[in-house]
Amino acid sequence: MENSAKPPAPSLFESSAGYPQPLHGIQTRLAGWRLVTALAAGLVSVLVLSTGIVLGLTVQSLQANLVTVALDGPGAPVLPNIGDIEGGFNVLVVGSDTRVGQGDQFDFIESELNDVNVLVHVSENHDRAIVVSFPRDLLIDIPSCPRGDGTSSEPQTMSPLNTTMGIGGLPCVAMALEQLTGLDIGYAGLMTFTGVAQLSTAVGGVEVCVTAPLVDPWSGVNLPEAGYHTLEGGQALAFLRTRKGVGDGSDLARISSQQVYMAALVRTLQADGVLNDIRKLYGIASIASQTMVLSTSLSQ
Repeated sequence: MENSAKPPAPSLFESSAGYPQPLHGIQTRLAGWRLVTALAAGLVSVLVLSTGIVLGLTVQSLQANLVTVALDGPGAPVLPNIGDIEGGFNVLVVGSDTRVGQGDQFDFIESELNDVNVLVHVSENHDRAIVVSFPRDLLIDIPSCPRGDGTSSEPQTMSPLNTTMGIGGLPCVAMALEQLTGLDIGYAGLMTFTGVAQLSTAVGGVEVCVTAPLVDPWSGVNLPEAGYHTLEGGQALAFLRTRKGVGDGSDLARISSQQVYMAALVRTLQADGVLNDIRKLYGIASIASQTMVLSTSLSQ
């Protein structure tokens, strides 16, 4: 919904050509565990998954729904609650394009690609976070990854990042980005189309601002006027998926939209109506527990 009473669109989503510019990182400050909660929830939609909310509200009824996977190597210890994390740490947030279990609204494809890849580094004292997005078509060297059948894949050179999910699942995505960045990734979460759409609705919608109309029949996004719009459900997902409607149509242009959405979602989560509303938080946690895959280090 457009709100003409709001101030002009912020420079965050402006460029000389009237299109959003890709951003290289987003910084935000929150207190204690809420930093992790907000970032993790904001990140998937991509952008920036509700892993932290699941962790903060975990009860047996939610744990029963969780699907977990072990990252390769020793990884991070399984923590009983979010407050037990000491020092800085890294969380990988992955968005999958799988069509399995997503309903009939998407064209079916057999492969599964990790089209959203976001790495969150939380500072030593947990008061600051840096978020880095990796383009899905980034050509990287992919290490040998363990498969579910007990075998391992062959190493690959100069292959698209988004093929790692199909090679060895979430652990392979983490291994590839560890090799690329030299960072240890102890925590990871995966979200699908349905999860993104349902979470945006659970928080009451996410308000974004666009400086020009954004209409893309390919993704389904339909924002016919510039200004503020509250996105939820299918429109939130369409906004995150659109490439042809933004900038030069590249994945970098899409990342800029995802980062704007992430920042807006974090602001929404910080509002009293969400983080202080136990019913909303439980609803978010319930959806996340049914639609996400978490590393075992985030399973408690």
